[in-house]
Amino acid sequence: LIAEHRPDEAVALAAESVAVVDALGGVEEFEAIARLTLVLALEAAGDVPARDAALARAAARLHERAAAIADPRLRASFLDAVDENRRTLALLK
Repeated sequence: LIAEHRPDEAVALAAESVAVVDALGGVEEFEAIARLTLVLALEAAGDVPARDAALARAAARLHERAAAIADPRLRASFLDAVDENRRTLALLK
């Protein structure tokens, strides 16, 4: 939807996905993708304040999840080698 220049629809669907993830208390496999998609959709829609808030929440959740990984190499890999995690954290810069 973002690529089709339909950001409002993308925001609605991504927000719904994140709401489901939040209601479930997080989802290991798809949480980061849902949160990154919401950030990108909000950016495409031009809603900078909401984008910044969603990005801060996405990054916080990544760091929370990373903190639960005891092995420092695996923790670093989780943040750096997983594409959606790396992309999310890169948007903070």
